[in-house]
Amino acid sequence: MIAGINDAAAGRALSITGTYGTGKSSLALFLDALLGQSSFAQQSADKVLSAIDPALYEAAVHARSAMPGGAIVCAAATAQREPVSKTLLRALQSAVERMPEAEQATRACKRIRDAVNGPDLEILPLLDGLAREHAVLLIIDEFGKNLEEFVATGGRDADLFVLQSIAEWTADSRHYPVILLTLQHLAFTEYDVGGPRGREWSKIQGRFVDIPYVETAAETQALIASVHTTTLPGVMDWSESCKRELNHIGVADLLHLEPAEMYPLHPTLVAALPALCNRYGQNERTLFSFLAGPDAHAVPSFIATTSLPSHGLLPSVRLHHAYDFFLASAATMVGASPNASRWIEIETRLRDIAGLTDPESKVLKTVGVLNLVAAGGPLRASRSLVRVAVLDGQGGTESPDEVDRIFDSLIERGLLTYREFADEYRVWSGSDYDLKSAIELARREALAEPVAAVLNRVRPQVPVVAARHSQEYGVLRVFARYFVDMNAIAPSLTGQDYDGLVLLAADPAFDANAQLALARVAQSRPVVLGVAAEDSLKALVETARDLAAHQDALGRTEDGDVDWVARRELAERAAAAAARLDAAVEAAYGVGANEVRWYICSDEGELPAHLVNSDDERRKGPRTLSAVLSDVCDQRYRLTPRVRNEMLSRRVLTSQGAKARRDLIEAMIEHPGESRCGIDGYGPERAMYEAVLARTGIHRINRAGHWEFGPPAEDKSGLGYTHAWRAIVDAIEGSADIGLSIADLYARLIAPPIGLKEGPIPVLLTAALIESANNVAIYENGTFLTRLDTPAAERLIRNPESFRLRKYAISGMRLVVTGRLSEVLGTRSFGRGQRVGAVVGVAGVLLGRARALPPFAQKTRMLSEQANQVRSALFSASDPEDLIFEMLPKAVGVPGFGRESSSPRADDVESFVDGVVAALDELHGLYPALRDRLVALIGSELGAEGNSRQVRKALQTRFIGVKAAPLETNLQTFLHALVDDALDDDEWAEYVGMLLLHKPPQSWTDEDLAAARARATSLCRQLRHVESIHFDRAGLNVVTADATPLRVGITLANGEDVSRVLLIEAKALGDLDEVAGGALAEIEARLGAGGREALLARLAETVLGTSSTSSTADGEALAPTEINSASPQERPTTANGRLA
Repeated sequence: MIAGINDAAAGRALSITGTYGTGKSSLALFLDALLGQSSFAQQSADKVLSAIDPALYEAAVHARSAMPGGAIVCAAATAQREPVSKTLLRALQSAVERMPEAEQATRACKRIRDAVNGPDLEILPLLDGLAREHAVLLIIDEFGKNLEEFVATGGRDADLFVLQSIAEWTADSRHYPVILLTLQHLAFTEYDVGGPRGREWSKIQGRFVDIPYVETAAETQALIASVHTTTLPGVMDWSESCKRELNHIGVADLLHLEPAEMYPLHPTLVAALPALCNRYGQNERTLFSFLAGPDAHAVPSFIATTSLPSHGLLPSVRLHHAYDFFLASAATMVGASPNASRWIEIETRLRDIAGLTDPESKVLKTVGVLNLVAAGGPLRASRSLVRVAVLDGQGGTESPDEVDRIFDSLIERGLLTYREFADEYRVWSGSDYDLKSAIELARREALAEPVAAVLNRVRPQVPVVAARHSQEYGVLRVFARYFVDMNAIAPSLTGQDYDGLVLLAADPAFDANAQLALARVAQSRPVVLGVAAEDSLKALVETARDLAAHQDALGRTEDGDVDWVARRELAERAAAAAARLDAAVEAAYGVGANEVRWYICSDEGELPAHLVNSDDERRKGPRTLSAVLSDVCDQRYRLTPRVRNEMLSRRVLTSQGAKARRDLIEAMIEHPGESRCGIDGYGPERAMYEAVLARTGIHRINRAGHWEFGPPAEDKSGLGYTHAWRAIVDAIEGSADIGLSIADLYARLIAPPIGLKEGPIPVLLTAALIESANNVAIYENGTFLTRLDTPAAERLIRNPESFRLRKYAISGMRLVVTGRLSEVLGTRSFGRGQRVGAVVGVAGVLLGRARALPPFAQKTRMLSEQANQVRSALFSASDPEDLIFEMLPKAVGVPGFGRESSSPRADDVESFVDGVVAALDELHGLYPALRDRLVALIGSELGAEGNSRQVRKALQTRFIGVKAAPLETNLQTFLHALVDDALDDDEWAEYVGMLLLHKPPQSWTDEDLAAARARATSLCRQLRHVESIHFDRAGLNVVTADATPLRVGITLANGEDVSRVLLIEAKALGDLDEVAGGALAEIEARLGAGGREALLARLAETVLGTSSTSSTADGEALAPTEINSASPQERPTTANGRLA
């Protein structure tokens, strides 16, 4: 704090974190007195600080004197469950109220007073105004209350982050110094553990100099020694006696002061008291209650009620007195402790024991207290330490023999149990379960298990990171760790999810078989073998079998009828055994294990291929395993590309990283010829693009000024991508005969020496496939993909084992054929250096066009034989070469173009190309022709002729007046479709066809044509009938200059009424009059005057009656009469899963 007052760079925002009762609030009061106005409190503070640290005292006085008025204004407040702005305002208000009246009249103080009663809580301007006139110490005690309020209410972010603003402002303020000090029990983030604000709060606390308020054992003992003083003549002899006893049992190091300085507390109590107050009380608060409080079992009570003996040992406060104090006076605090269950167990056991003597009670309480504070070190309930703690010269505890007899009695009665492995006695709650026998049985069984298997089972080792190498290359290198028996190394230790293996030998000797086993393991990953010193390995084996025995014995208690006391004891012993094993592993293979030798295993059976921790290297000091592994990775993964994108350089990407990679690959596929592949903004996909494609030159502008994918630029070779790219290209080049599994390619890139993670591989592979798109075919589960689109790329990422690649290289006659096809089809190459007409590109276009055919065109039999054969070839082909050079030539009646053909056959090539193009044109015309015939059928039934546009216009003019008539639903829908003018002509025809069969015409089959014809005829007949009914009301009887409407009706012999509305066009009147006049004259000449009506009746019956009953059941009206239908035996093989 003093440094911050003198120099802002030292930090003026401080955060003190400490548990309850450690004196944080007292510290705040001390700082207020020390730095504030001159007063008696300041004199006391000066005296304390000068006695403890004179240099610091001088610095504090100098800093204080340099401020206006020779003091720093202290603005302090104790936080409540309230927003932090209110707490800060109360602190500023308290500072103003404590100022002299003359200073309170300043403008800054007035603004603070006004803000207390006003709505404005802008703290920073108020603080800025005050800092122009005074140095300020701003203290928030119990700041955790503000954080709790924020979490409970979901308070405004700006309210809490005002603290961050002030912390930043104190470092930049050009006024008098402002020191911000918060005091709380926990770090900021721990008030919202697992909550959404934890990370943000850690950023706020990062603006503070965080000071943990923790005292060492020496400081606590010095504090204890400051409470009492004594001038008793025998205290020095007592002190020397205590020191001899503590030295004898090896615990003298627990004390940092002379025993005489701590009298009347016994040294064993002084050693245990800090931990006891920390775990079961409130630290110094509980400590001072015990040392100076009025409670019946506190130290003052002991002093007041204990008489000094005339000779013998001086009486002292011992561990059993502390037990009584915590039991009687600190029970509430004990109950709130997270360790309360163990205390309650001991307390319950002692309370329930009947007939204990006073010496026995002392021993049990002393053991109980030591049990509560023991942490595996010298401060534990060993018999020697308990003797020292209870030997007080009183009856029953006057000599070591008496104490030993008490021990034996308590053990025999089941009140104490001895843990041999820890040399510790425990208060025992009693159990009929034979722990010793259960552990020994499990130990004998563990002897039959190989020691490496035991170690891997009971204490599997966490992986190790090659930190330096990972940092340099941007690729996290993780090594799995296993224990191995040198004479039985399992070749199955492949470490598929890791970059390598660290094998820790459980025995020091290895033979030729071990070398061969290591070679097999090292074939796919780097393997490091560690062999520890023989003595360390013996300790390792012993502790491993001990832990296995305890864990196995504990596991058996879950199935049997074993009481909780035995289970708890086994669990605690197993935990202690695990700690001992961890220490043994660290001693054998840890940083300080100078005798361990690390071998880098060769995949050729040579051991060692390289030796680490040689004599020369050991002279340089111990090396961590991580450093050793980094050296190994430098050798085995020497060709690893440097992937400067943490989100992408992973084995398994996060959800955000996977989405960014997916977006990047989509951009690469859809926009390869654009700058940055068309990526806008600066999202994570842009960062991936810059790291892998732009920075390496894989995506760049060629000499023609076009963006393209290609090999990494030569001047970017330092990034290491050239080797990975060459591995991909070489693998593709070698795939011409048998193909290449994408999973195998992944394995090559992941394995040494390239060692890519799975994350960036799809990006590099996509770039390579786009570059070679015309000559490399992609197969998914045996199916040829016409092109690498985004869905296919996503499937490839998820299941690389389902995909294969194959390179196609053609020459001679075949090159001429594909070139000619490419010209006619209009294909072109995007790949760098690829020739137009490459077989994969041409096959992709052909199959793409076939795939684009509507289902009707893919299945109909109403097409020519040649088109049918071409269609069959396109849908059954599985290999691009076979399709273009064998199957399609056969389909159009041209000899195939074999590999051996070298002389171009111009006539055959042209015949082949013309035949394929003609068949494709016919296939693509099948559906439009069906659509046109459908329109013609509707027009014919309703008296409209011409193309689609003319038919639609005629129908709209004729039936718009009937649109409002009440009709049956299907007929109403059909009528509305006929007069619709929103759709274009093709969409209109498809919509009408959909209404006929409730099935889109694209999906019609040949069998659907007759049903569509019958349905169209029926709906049109109904519509014309409705038209005749509404002839007058619908305004259809209006004579125009172009046409004259007539409604004509007859009743047939079967009683059926047939009526039609006919439009007599003006331009046809001449022809009609001429024909009608001649017919009437002729019939009258033959039959007389009655012949005219007979002719009329006959014509009406013939035209109207026949139309009303006729239908074309076989669908000729929708069948293409100009094409010979294929026979059923010649039906094509349709989509069978081979077309992607």
